[in-house]
Amino acid sequence: MRFDIFLAVAAFFLMFFGLGSVGLLGPDEPRYAQVAREMARSGDYITPRLNGEPWLEKPPLYYWLAAASFRLFGVSEWAARLPAALFGAAFLPLFGWVVGRLYRGETSRYALLLLASSAGWFGYSRGASPEILFTASLAGALAVLALWVWIGRDTLLYPFYALLALAVLSKGPTAILLAGLVLFVYCLATREFRWLLQVLAPWPVLVFLVLALPWYVALYVRSGDRFVEDFIIRQHFRRFATQELAHPGPWWYYLPILAALVFPWTAHLSLIVAEAVTRRWSGLRKDHRRVFLLAWIVPVVVFFSLSKGKLPGYVLITAPAMAIWMGNQMSTVRVRWLRWVFLAQAAMFLLLLPAAQALPVSLAEGARAALQSLSPPHLDRWLAWLTGAGAVLIVFAAWRGRRLAACLLATGLMAAALSRVIVVMAPAVDSLASARPLARLIQERGIPPSQLVLMPGVHRSIEYGLGFYLDYRIKLGTAGPYLVTADGRVLPASPRQEK
Repeated sequence: MRFDIFLAVAAFFLMFFGLGSVGLLGPDEPRYAQVAREMARSGDYITPRLNGEPWLEKPPLYYWLAAASFRLFGVSEWAARLPAALFGAAFLPLFGWVVGRLYRGETSRYALLLLASSAGWFGYSRGASPEILFTASLAGALAVLALWVWIGRDTLLYPFYALLALAVLSKGPTAILLAGLVLFVYCLATREFRWLLQVLAPWPVLVFLVLALPWYVALYVRSGDRFVEDFIIRQHFRRFATQELAHPGPWWYYLPILAALVFPWTAHLSLIVAEAVTRRWSGLRKDHRRVFLLAWIVPVVVFFSLSKGKLPGYVLITAPAMAIWMGNQMSTVRVRWLRWVFLAQAAMFLLLLPAAQALPVSLAEGARAALQSLSPPHLDRWLAWLTGAGAVLIVFAAWRGRRLAACLLATGLMAAALSRVIVVMAPAVDSLASARPLARLIQERGIPPSQLVLMPGVHRSIEYGLGFYLDYRIKLGTAGPYLVTADGRVLPASPRQEK
């Protein structure tokens, strides 16, 4: 009971605290939120629309939930991000339940703490986007699938297909491809091909079709070829096979991404590497649970590495599998080895200080620009004391052989440090990475949105951000009463218009 309370409190600070303290970031958050607002306003829950026009990039699950959130709580950043936070948090009890049946002992506790406090998991749980909805749904489906092939209980196929349907309604049929890929690789490695037929049990498949298919059919009936061209071909096939939608990256792009997604547990990845090296494939294949985890991680990373378009969130689906593996290793390996792993983790916690300093520029311009902008840090005294004292306590607990205590301390430190970073850095993030301050300035000056023109070079984050905050589509051009410049200023075309 005490563990459950600790996890709930930590999850609150990691995923819900300060959800509205920063304006909507980048082009995606305000765009998704605006589509949800228009859905709530129009009452049309079939065709997603942006500025009144069909916007068929993503399926409707996030839009449905955000629209419901807007109707219940009003339009705000907090309400826009609430669906993601709920999915990120709601996945944890399902995850713990499955892991507790796959492994005896403390594995489920370690895995829960690792996943909840991993930067990738709580970071995407704080965003107004469908990413964590897709990840939590598909990861839940894969976790249940792992339990199904382990204990062979066919009733588990019902929650598997229900969760898979949610994933398909979050980001599309790629969820089916990934789930099939994981199961196929597992069957290939274990030579148990019977699962490929048994997974197609008619009644569970019917549950999937009833949940996932109606929206796709309804939208196709309405949109016809446009649905096929925009959603199926462009957003899936072209995104994978071409650089039409940008986001290119080298073949090794996801290797550092995987390390970053599980921060502050990056050092604990050495537990996976060490077991893989020492046991080799001949030893690992004897444990079918390990084989499933490998099938969950490796093919997914390879698949998205082959894609021409790459984004960090694509491989977030592997984080739960890594958490299970690391959690099981933490509960079984010798304390002598864990001491050094926790020592490395404690040292990595000190990276939170420059990371907090670089956060505003990173969110506005990217990680490379943030690294170039780093200067001798102006340390927040409380954050410095917090990370320093927390790191010492983690090492002390690990050296005493209190592995669960060290894990609890690391999770608590991550939650406390994040809360402090939100309080201290929110104004700087808002001013550099969100259009909210600019929108407020426009409203304070009494400038009608219809008199605004976006000049060439204006970043999409300003374009879509102003579109959300002013609830108006601002046109692009070079002439108008008021010009929004590329550096985020509002200039009157004539000095007489300045108030």
